[in-house]
Amino acid sequence: MRNYQVNINKDRSLNLWVKGSENSLPVLFIPGAGMSGELSLSEDVLREANICLYSIDRPGFGLSDFDANKTLDTFCDDIQVFMKSLKLPALNALAFSQGAVFAYALANRGMLSKCVIVAGQDDFNFPETNALLDGSVQGLVQNIHDDFSGIADYFKNNVTPESFYEMIVQMSEGRDRALYESHDFKTEFLEALRGGIGHSMEAYLQDLKLCMSPWGFNIEDIHSEVELWYGGLDRSTVHSPDFGTTLAIRNPRFKRVYFPEEGGSILWSKAKEILLSFKS
Repeated sequence: MRNYQVNINKDRSLNLWVKGSENSLPVLFIPGAGMSGELSLSEDVLREANICLYSIDRPGFGLSDFDANKTLDTFCDDIQVFMKSLKLPALNALAFSQGAVFAYALANRGMLSKCVIVAGQDDFNFPETNALLDGSVQGLVQNIHDDFSGIADYFKNNVTPESFYEMIVQMSEGRDRALYESHDFKTEFLEALRGGIGHSMEAYLQDLKLCMSPWGFNIEDIHSEVELWYGGLDRSTVHSPDFGTTLAIRNPRFKRVYFPEEGGSILWSKAKEILLSFKS
């Protein structure tokens, strides 16, 4: 794995971790909550699918400089600079978990040729979706609006990369937990969390507020090609309560790909199939 630095302006740069041959189809990977770009997919599966994956350190994570004014729009602006550096008129994107929100923002701006959302966070402020959420998540969404400073203080005083990892494992079952607790994957997972939430709690809190608040655009207005990949055994309360069903109803251009026997780790268990979807 190697890194690719993009100068956004004189004060700030953006870092992406590169895997796969640079002569292959470029795909932007947007990791999940609190993760740097160091956790992505294996070199072997990327080369087999002929994909070059650019896995982003969102501003403040890993080797990317903190952006005190980060919004979904500024994130899109940053990716526009990245696209210009590679001379790309449009981009393919793969997003996992909370990374989905940033991918939807790119799609809304018309910057993506194709977007694949895997175990993605849903639109928690859409009334029909909010009504399906676990009560604790409904409360979190409301408290982000009512008392974000209290939430920020709680995370600063109580959450570490290790406790964040344990929370993810506790929300997982079956094959998800088996993967997350396997030695090699756990090592990479914790390294990504240490480079993410452990590197900058402020950057994580920015992301949390952006993703849990109204996004400023409508899912219905996205015209890019979007695929929603979900596993029916995904027990995470912060992905999608109906595995993308409402999202696909709201935007008929979205294609839902559903595997009843897969979980939230579908990104890795179905990695080859997901990557090959960019070629179809």
